[in-house]
Amino acid sequence: MIITRIGGGLGNQMFQYATARALALRNKTNLKLDIYDIIDKTPGHYLVDRDFDLGLLMAPIDFASLADFGRAVVKPNNLITRFRLRCQKELLKRNSYYEVEHLFMPDLLEVKLKNAFLLGSWQDERYFKNYRDTIIEDFAMRGTYRSEYLEPIVSSESVCLNVRRTDFVEIPEERDFRIECNEQYYRQAVDVILEKHKEIRIFGFSDDVEWCEQNLKLQKKVIWVPHTEAGVKFGRYFWLMRQCKHFIIPNSSFAWWAAWLSENPSKMVVCPKQWYHDPGRQLEGLLPDDWISL
Repeated sequence: MIITRIGGGLGNQMFQYATARALALRNKTNLKLDIYDIIDKTPGHYLVDRDFDLGLLMAPIDFASLADFGRAVVKPNNLITRFRLRCQKELLKRNSYYEVEHLFMPDLLEVKLKNAFLLGSWQDERYFKNYRDTIIEDFAMRGTYRSEYLEPIVSSESVCLNVRRTDFVEIPEERDFRIECNEQYYRQAVDVILEKHKEIRIFGFSDDVEWCEQNLKLQKKVIWVPHTEAGVKFGRYFWLMRQCKHFIIPNSSFAWWAAWLSENPSKMVVCPKQWYHDPGRQLEGLLPDDWISL
């Protein structure tokens, strides 16, 4: 079996799932999810307290039990059983893949394993893009969603404009780590889409709609979708974003997936060229070749 550790928000969890799902499909084995880090609510364990969010999607969920990791903590009296459990522990260690500094690990595209453990963010479409149809099917929304914004989105040359703000305001560590997209970026992105599509309607989605309405002045009117439309765990927001025809996204895995999952064959996706303050941090597989980076 393939076991992957799940953590972070919905977008991060989707990257972790998609990479492990592709590995399981290539090796014709099953996938289980390790959610022990999410269960651990120890104060200070994470910068932001997260929940398991993949339940919003149709992805088949099978949680890993402690037994799935090998009962390494059990110390039975039977020496043969002890030896077997020690072998299981070593096998698990040998088949573990730990991501380092978000660097791409090509071994995951070639390895032949029936058992493996993945620990990382895996924010690189090369891990799973060959299984796009399956990932799209798995990431269909669970349940039925309705919104008054759906009809104007699907009936126009709609642009999803996403603004990520709360993390930068409330978490100094996040602000020091990740670059915040400013008004200049969004204005340039709108110009890029206007070069090809003159009659666009921009629908804005943000974790701070009020601030955006008061402070973000763009060359085209933005219809800001209020938080009353966000839904449980921002699920309806995510669903509405995916219905748009084009995308202007910040350095956000949540918005990344909305754009990637869009099945509009002529979609334009504009994204930041630099996501992190560290210029050496690799982004090659995070930005698909047909996306426009500014």
